[in-house]
Order: sequence, then C-alpha cells, then structure tokens
Amino acid sequence: MQPPGKGFSLVEILIVMIILAIIGAIVLGQYQGITARANESCIRENLAMVRAQIQLYRHQHAGFPSAAGFAAQMTQYTDAVGNAVATRDGSHPYGSYMERMPVNPVTNCVTVRGVTSVSVTFSAPATNAGWWYNEASGEFRPDLIDSLVDEHGTPYNRY
Repeated sequence: MQPPGKGFSLVEILIVMIILAIIGAIVLGQYQGITARANESCIRENLAMVRAQIQLYRHQHAGFPSAAGFAAQMTQYTDAVGNAVATRDGSHPYGSYMERMPVNPVTNCVTVRGVTSVSVTFSAPATNAGWWYNEASGEFRPDLIDSLVDEHGTPYNRY
C-alpha cells in the first residue's frame, strides 16, 4: 500500500481554476463601461454648471457672453458691457462665474468654438474638440463628432 499523497490532484486544481474564472467573469462584467458612464456624468455636470453660469451672466449683463471673449468673461471679472480683467475692482464688479473653464472629459480639451448668429445651429465637427457656444442664443454643448455616444446611443453632442 502507498501512503496518501500530500498535494492536490489535477482535477482539484482544475475545479478551483474554473470557479475562479467564473467569479472573475462576474466581477469584470460589473466594471465594463464604467469609463463611459463617468464621461457621461462628467459632461452632464459640466454642461449644467456652465449653462447656469451663462444664465447668471445674462441676468447681470442683459446679454450673453461674447463668443470671442467667452472663456475670459466666464473666468474673470467683468464690467457692465463684458470687458474682462483678472482682478475685481470698482468698475468690474461682476463674476467670476467659474474658477476655470471645465475640461471636456472625452477629449481633455477646454477650447470653445464660438459662433455669433442665432441662425447658425450646431453641426458636428470633423474632429473632436472641446465645447461649442452660440453667443446669440446662449447654447453651449460638447463639440464632439456624432459617433461618440453614451450607453443609450445618444450622441454626447446632443446633450
């Protein structure tokens, strides 16, 4: 008679490996798509914040920020007509509306492509950029190509 072995049999090792593979597949399935959901959430939050600040600017200045000076008018101090300076003084009592321009989480870009006419509507760019802004209507949205979509198939640039 042979003494009992001190190791695991091949069948026991295979069973453990199969159980670990099943557990790994379950855990991995829960984390897939988390980056896309994080981008979606971040874009929505950035849009809500910027759009609210555009409306505050509009209320205080009786008009929207200019397309050319959008970033400065949102992040610096302004006078009644929208001239921006870095430091608040008696003639520039408004703002700053944001500490800095938010980054588009999909492209890591803060640039703003601005248009000046209400008749100009958003058209998706040829390549991804930061943000799109219309000074005549106050519309602000992600400046992304149409094929970048959220988990429901809605293009980010339609938010």
